[in-house]
Amino acid sequence: MLKDTIVYGGQTILTIYHENEELDVPDRHWLQRQKIGAYWAIFEERSCCGTEASAIKDESEEILLPYNHPLSPADDHEICVLMRRVRSIQKPSRLFHADGSLRLGHETWEALCGFVKQYTGINAAKSPLIFGDIILFHYIQLRYYETKEGNIAVESIGFDRIDIHFHQQKAICEHQTKTLSPTRRTELQFVPTSDWDTFDIYAYEKNQLYFFAQDVSFIHSIHLAQHLDLPRNAPLKKSDYKPQYTHFGKPSEMTIGQEKSTLRIQQEEREAQILAGLKPAKETSHLILKGSDRKVYQIVNQLLDHPWEDVLLLDPYLLDLDRKQMMMDWMRLLCGSPVKWIHAIYYKKEGTQKAMTIAEACQSISNDWLLNQSFRRNKNKLTFVGLREYIHDRFLLCREGNRYAGLSLGTSVNSLHSNYFCVHNLAPSFAEECWRVFHEVVQANTVESEVIQWTT
Repeated sequence: MLKDTIVYGGQTILTIYHENEELDVPDRHWLQRQKIGAYWAIFEERSCCGTEASAIKDESEEILLPYNHPLSPADDHEICVLMRRVRSIQKPSRLFHADGSLRLGHETWEALCGFVKQYTGINAAKSPLIFGDIILFHYIQLRYYETKEGNIAVESIGFDRIDIHFHQQKAICEHQTKTLSPTRRTELQFVPTSDWDTFDIYAYEKNQLYFFAQDVSFIHSIHLAQHLDLPRNAPLKKSDYKPQYTHFGKPSEMTIGQEKSTLRIQQEEREAQILAGLKPAKETSHLILKGSDRKVYQIVNQLLDHPWEDVLLLDPYLLDLDRKQMMMDWMRLLCGSPVKWIHAIYYKKEGTQKAMTIAEACQSISNDWLLNQSFRRNKNKLTFVGLREYIHDRFLLCREGNRYAGLSLGTSVNSLHSNYFCVHNLAPSFAEECWRVFHEVVQANTVESEVIQWTT
């Protein structure tokens, strides 16, 4: 038997036992440490005797977990986990306040849950009250696969009945049951007579369910669209965020296996379009807490991950001298994207030393080696535009032909880290309206502009 413990800030926040004969690893000892927030997180795994966890079976609740359940440590569809869990009333004080609310900040919480998932397989982010509990896992395996004839082959030992439900678009199109001897290894095949996409499989012993897997699918055909040019993106300096863009290069496409019928593909695509139109609108507003600038970069990164023809970044304080590095990070974010032409628009201040001149801004960007690397890869253009007209709100507006998208930000792009504010995704029609209005404002009020001359 193996025992895992997670310690945070000197406090044990999770205890896990793994019970199976094949997990009786003698002299096992594995230790990992990581600084997360104010404290060290420590994972330790060691061998232990079975009697150490014997009391858990009497005090625990019992549940059978499929491999894709957040609490399952398994990552294989052939494995179910019988979990016995002793719930704790008193949750770890390092993680929770006395009233049960979360004590950790968002980024620290995510980092801690990532640490737990890395070393235990448990997704605590989706089940936070697992912390403080004691868990015993017992692993149950059923081997099965699809033959080249399209049958489902099963290798079983210990089960006396296996059921399969074949699905077509979530509806059950066929059901089969087979009985067998639980005392010897048996190989059997389920032969479907209907066209199917996925299936559920259930295995029993004496009418007790010990294994199940739902919505199982095997690869019947693959359509690959590979982008062969995947550039390395410049990381931001004032944040640990590294932009990720995928819309680069020409896709190389190929199909493996048998494709679905043309009629079925057409109907499924049409149904998807109809259902998409009926879905409620996605979340359009985001509350950003102080120090959560990484979330803004992620939202902007997602918007820019498209080959837009033009992007307008409007911020009156873009060239503030005391936050020059934040402006540089935004240029890296923009110039690392597949956007063709970027227009950075600001308010031209008169008689002040608190803002860079357009020449100083252009020189700083031209001297940035990583930005030059992005330009050579992406072939995008960057123009600084100074206005005599003051536009208060901050916008990021994108256009490709007649398609529009955009964001509005409740603070300057140079002060994301130090404010509470909102980011709003603009509806396409409203983004188009903003684009047209501000495009006219820019044309009528430009007092200076310069295209960045990249070094070669």
